[in-house]
Amino acid sequence: AELKDQLREHPWTGLFGYVGVGMESFTLNSLEYSGTTYEFTQGGGSFVALKFGSFLDLGYAINRKILSEVWLDTYFGLGAGGDEMKSKTNIYYYSSANSTESPWYITAGMGLFKRLYIRSSGIYGMIGGYFNLQYMSAKLKDISPDYYLNVGALSLLLGGKLGYNFSPNLEITGSVGYAIPLISWASLSDSEGNSVRDYDSADVSGGLSVFITLRWHLPTVGPFVKF
Repeated sequence: AELKDQLREHPWTGLFGYVGVGMESFTLNSLEYSGTTYEFTQGGGSFVALKFGSFLDLGYAINRKILSEVWLDTYFGLGAGGDEMKSKTNIYYYSSANSTESPWYITAGMGLFKRLYIRSSGIYGMIGGYFNLQYMSAKLKDISPDYYLNVGALSLLLGGKLGYNFSPNLEITGSVGYAIPLISWASLSDSEGNSVRDYDSADVSGGLSVFITLRWHLPTVGPFVKF
């Protein structure tokens, strides 16, 4: 058949939804309060996380050549499975309060990635990064009433992706990145969420992020229509 006879129109918005599963690292190393340093032998570490997000082709949505294959990625994720946060000394007033239960983990981010295709194979690579919020919280062990140690950071997550297009509507991607904390904080709260102690500083580490993501085309741009 002639090439022109194989062409057909495909309705496409440039917007994808996605779900991903993988591992993300976030570790508490020490806390500082009123001149006292609390060193941690364990502090979260690696979390198994589930992410939900959206992926928008800015070049297509805004109709600007300079943004061709530049994608806006936004996501929210939940995780668990990290090590308990354990200090060498008591975290609060009680002598036994030097460790927590295994923390739960929240992450959210927004970033830009440039996509390059390997000819017409359907395989593509991407490079870019996110501004990434990382947060973990866990209950102190063996004390009553309940207190919770909360640790957060704003990080720069840089990395790359390798993916494959099954069709214009479905693709799969593997991603590897590394988070570098920019700003961090920590606090102790009661069971009602009221702050009991705000630590002067928190030393945290980001680390490796590895995910597999399945993306599917969304037939409407919805809130992105103003682009």
